[in-house]
Amino acid sequence: IAAGGGKLELISSGAAGSSIKQDFDIFDSSTYDIYRVVLTQVVGLQGNPFVFRFRDSSGELSGASYYQTAFGNRSSGTVYNAYAEGTATPSLGTPLDAGVYPAEYDFYITDNPISDIQGGTVYGSNWGFRVDWSDLIYANFTIWYNDSQTRTGFTIYASGSDATTFDYQIYGLGK
Repeated sequence: IAAGGGKLELISSGAAGSSIKQDFDIFDSSTYDIYRVVLTQVVGLQGNPFVFRFRDSSGELSGASYYQTAFGNRSSGTVYNAYAEGTATPSLGTPLDAGVYPAEYDFYITDNPISDIQGGTVYGSNWGFRVDWSDLIYANFTIWYNDSQTRTGFTIYASGSDATTFDYQIYGLGK
């Protein structure tokens, strides 16, 4: 598939092995506006969520310019809600115990390269087990970054600094 023309193109794939942080410097605003990220076989969160941060040429964009929401359901019938405004540690969905039970994430990143307050947006879903195999959880989430910095990619890591492993596929949606 050729880049451009409104088609998804695989631009990166691999495995993150025992990493605390994983950096993806993959944004190419001349070719793509939207990226799809799929994380499979996620193991090692130990009851923590993944933290997401955009990156620029200097590294992580960690100021309190992130806004987030998450809504999910557990197989027990309880509801999961999370939200934050002006946070430096936005979460990709729910905390999971992926120490033994693998989890998955599927999300889109819209990178708005316009030099104003429009920033970047992340929206998607995650599923996995919150405590053990009898506690399945599924959630939808959204993160918005309120800043005009030029983003080059993103970083993810478990909020408890636990080493995680996962497979990833990243697609770009051509202009």
